[in-house]
Amino acid sequence: MLVYMRGARKRYHEYLEMKKQERSEEDKKKAEKEEIRYSRRMFLVGLASGPPQHIFYKVLDRRIPGRDFRSISMKILIDQLVASPMCLLIFFFGMGYLELRNYQYIVDEMKEKKTGETDPRPQPVSLGPPCHRWCLLSLRGEQSVSSLKAHADPGQSCAPGSLRQRMNNHRFDTNHKDPDKPVPIHASTHNQDFQTCYTTKILRAFPKQCNSSQLRQWELAHQWITKSRLPPGLNRR
Repeated sequence: MLVYMRGARKRYHEYLEMKKQERSEEDKKKAEKEEIRYSRRMFLVGLASGPPQHIFYKVLDRRIPGRDFRSISMKILIDQLVASPMCLLIFFFGMGYLELRNYQYIVDEMKEKKTGETDPRPQPVSLGPPCHRWCLLSLRGEQSVSSLKAHADPGQSCAPGSLRQRMNNHRFDTNHKDPDKPVPIHASTHNQDFQTCYTTKILRAFPKQCNSSQLRQWELAHQWITKSRLPPGLNRR
C-alpha cells in the first residue's frame, strides 16, 4: 500500500511539473515516456526497500516495546545505525543498476552527495504507534527526497524542477561553424554537470541540436570523467 501511495504521489508531482512547462507536443510525449520509465524505476526501488523496513520495525517493536523517552531514544539510535544506511544503499544501488551505472560510479556518487543527510529526522513519530508510522511513511516522501538528492548536483538545491532547469540549460553549441573541429569543453570545472546531463533524456530532448562531432565529443568527455565505458545504448543516438 505504501509503495502505491508513493508512486501515485510521485506521478502527480511529475504531472504538475510537466504541465507548467511550455513544450511542443512531440517534446511532451518524449518527456512523458522518460518520466514513465523513471517512475517504473522508482516503483521497483520502493518495492525492494519496503519489506526490509517492515521486517526491521516489527523486530524493533518486539525487542523494545516501550513508548517512553528511553525506549524511543534507543529505537532512533538503532534506526540511524541500521535502517537508514540500509535504505540508502538499496535506493542508490537499485537506481544505479537500473540506470546501467557501474559499481564505482554509484560509490562515487554516494560519497560526493553525502547521502547520510538525505534521511528525514521525524523519527519519534515513526517509532511510536504503528498507525502514526504508517501515516508518516506515506506522507513524508523519503523516496522523493532521496531521488532529488541522487539527481541533483552536490551543494545545489534539491527543489522540484531544479534538475530539469539545469538540464535544459545544457544545450549543444549549434553556432559552431566547423562541425569537424571539436568544441572546447572544460570538463574539470563541470565534472558533475557532465555526469548529470549525459543521459538519454538530453539526447532525446534536443536531437536536432546535436551533430555527430558534438555527440562523439560528449562521449569522450563522459569516458574521461567517469573513467569507465559507456552504458549500452548511450553510445548512439
